[in-house]
Amino acid sequence: MSFGRLGALGRGFGSLGALGGAGTSLLPAPTLSWTSGTTDNTPNLTVTFPDILVTGTDVTFEHATNSGFTGATSIVHDLTDPEALAQEMELALSELADGTYYIRVKYEGSNWSNTETKTIDAAPTLTLPTG
Repeated sequence: MSFGRLGALGRGFGSLGALGGAGTSLLPAPTLSWTSGTTDNTPNLTVTFPDILVTGTDVTFEHATNSGFTGATSIVHDLTDPEALAQEMELALSELADGTYYIRVKYEGSNWSNTETKTIDAAPTLTLPTG
């Protein structure tokens, strides 16, 4: 009996390597949108997933002050039932200092999403009393 490229019980896995191989992703990347403006230092993000995912899937966000994500801050979120079914989730980040930020997201087994970039300038506005 011949098992083709997969070999007996998956032995050899062909060009995929064992369970996808190191650095190989089998799942499409999510899409990230930065929905808040540049004067909001608590960014609101929306992530759209290309497929329905399993509840509890780890979704990892990274934000950094450089496009290479050196020294990035990571946030891991477990997908909830409503988020998994809707194929979408929202996240509000903690307060960020003024500056340029790069943000990306991925879920277990996917590539990184598109990178969203914004320069935050949340300088307080002076309001003078009337009267």
